[in-house]
Amino acid sequence: MKKLMSAGLVLSLLGQGCATVFKGNYSDVEFASYPPGARLVIDGFDRGNTPARFSMESGRNHYISFLKDGYREQSFYLQSTVNPGWVILDIFPGFLLGFIPVLVDAITGAWSDLTPGGVSVILPPLPAAPPARTSATPSPPEE
Repeated sequence: MKKLMSAGLVLSLLGQGCATVFKGNYSDVEFASYPPGARLVIDGFDRGNTPARFSMESGRNHYISFLKDGYREQSFYLQSTVNPGWVILDIFPGFLLGFIPVLVDAITGAWSDLTPGGVSVILPPLPAAPPARTSATPSPPEE
């Protein structure tokens, strides 16, 4: 019975890619801003205030925005990039396993990492409003 369970475990692991087994499809990303307390919007959804940490799907890009009253908004894409180390770890045993690990990790996006793994921004203050203009019309003379 022990041999059968061990064989089942080995076969289930062989049907997975290295990145799927060891890393999964998510990456932890930390977000910080100066000044702290900026509203964090990820892919159009309000996710709270900085500082924050989220586990994010690593197989796709994410659009990130930092917003704070009195400061200029900062927005950018968090890029999903293929980590060549996971590809190599899948290809090597792929010669023995019929490339199942390569297919699993390629389809699930487990090869990918989010770059950078942590995000810190400085929010520039908005320019001060110009002083209010006063009317240049002269006042009537006093009698």
